[in-house]
Amino acid sequence: MKRFISILLLAMMLLTAVPFSSFSISAADKALPFTDVKETDWFYEAVDYTYANGIFKGTNSAGTLFSPSNAMTRAQFATTLFRLSGANEADYQGESLFPDVPSNDWMTAAVNWASEKGYVEGNNKGEFMPSKTLNRQTLATMLYRYAKDEYDTSKVRQTAFDRFGDASDTADWAKEAMTWMVTVELINGTGANVKGAPTLA
Repeated sequence: MKRFISILLLAMMLLTAVPFSSFSISAADKALPFTDVKETDWFYEAVDYTYANGIFKGTNSAGTLFSPSNAMTRAQFATTLFRLSGANEADYQGESLFPDVPSNDWMTAAVNWASEKGYVEGNNKGEFMPSKTLNRQTLATMLYRYAKDEYDTSKVRQTAFDRFGDASDTADWAKEAMTWMVTVELINGTGANVKGAPTLA
């Protein structure tokens, strides 16, 4: 259940601007190290939670920046899911499965894990494109594939997503995932902005 709550909080932080006051969130034992996140920010509690649980560790080598306005890349989100899963890094570190992902790099274990689990795929050249910015439908698909392994995701109502005016812009491979995101109320409103780029907050 704790990891499921983490999934929901993570998705809400990346995809919406929903405040987290209605959730019971355990604060970090030590002060949040990110100098670009203030206690008055709407996403503060979510960042605090993900930091406390080792999901986000910062975007610079010193671990002092969260970069909330930065778009998330494919490598960053694969790493986020990897940390959320609790998988052993040593089991997946080493030789990269993709030609454009360096071996024994910070992202290697996470990308190898995500590929072996079927959460990510390469392009028609076999490349992972680690620095490519995620759009919402790609993020939703990766998150949904992970959630299917961990939890019951059978509650999918196709009409729930069809009500969005831009639902027809969704790629066929992402429709089930986007429908699930709407069903569990991680996406709401009148437009899903399926090709928009989610930021770290």
